[in-house]
Amino acid sequence: QKDIFIEIDYMDSSDPGITPQRIALVNVVCVFASNGYMVLFDVGDLFDHSTCISTANFDLGGGTTVPF
Repeated sequence: QKDIFIEIDYMDSSDPGITPQRIALVNVVCVFASNGYMVLFDVGDLFDHSTCISTANFDLGGGTTVPF
């Protein structure tokens, strides 16, 4: 199995078209998984506000908010 790690830095905005959406990330993970690839997104604390790593919440310790 091949692994793909993608760190996402995203702009600080209330516009849902700019902020990564959980369902979109899940859909990408599922499509790649059906083709033998494991995609691991890292959006930092966007979905997981703890200081711990959480692969279920796409938090691998990277991914940050940048100014709009």
